[in-house]
Amino acid sequence: DGAQTHDIVIEDNEIAGWGGAAHSDGAVHCNYYRETDDARRPDRIVVQGNRIHDPRHGSHPWVSAKLGKKHPKGPLGVMFNRCGRNHVIRYNDISSRNGNHYEDGIGGADNFSAAGFPWADSDIYGNRIANVYDDGIEAEGANRNVRIWANHLERVMVGIANAATTT
Repeated sequence: DGAQTHDIVIEDNEIAGWGGAAHSDGAVHCNYYRETDDARRPDRIVVQGNRIHDPRHGSHPWVSAKLGKKHPKGPLGVMFNRCGRNHVIRYNDISSRNGNHYEDGIGGADNFSAAGFPWADSDIYGNRIANVYDDGIEAEGANRNVRIWANHLERVMVGIANAATTT
């Protein structure tokens, strides 16, 4: 019907043992990749106070005996794929003690694009993120007016990643 979703709050959940072996499978996952109308993508999603831990499958590291040198592929704590603007991701605990690492703690698509993650007018703060083979926070793409602060990152390859808007 063309309606846009907005003002969504995902709060105080415990998410464990989730996910398949797919690339970029998020415990909290917003995927509007195929939507061509920006006005129909969800705005103002708040992800706060969640405990996300121990995904069912893990990512591989940047260098492994089996795969050589390949980009890690695996689960993300929070994954947004072209999901509107004006989001807040705060006070989440994203970690793993079962030996399965994340590809990214918080991230999305598309790098080097006019869409990207978290897109525009968004805040990411106060999160605790650990056991990540690539980016603790992947803020890459069209990040106009995006603020990232006061996050605690440990055992990650890159703390906060940032890429150009377009190539």
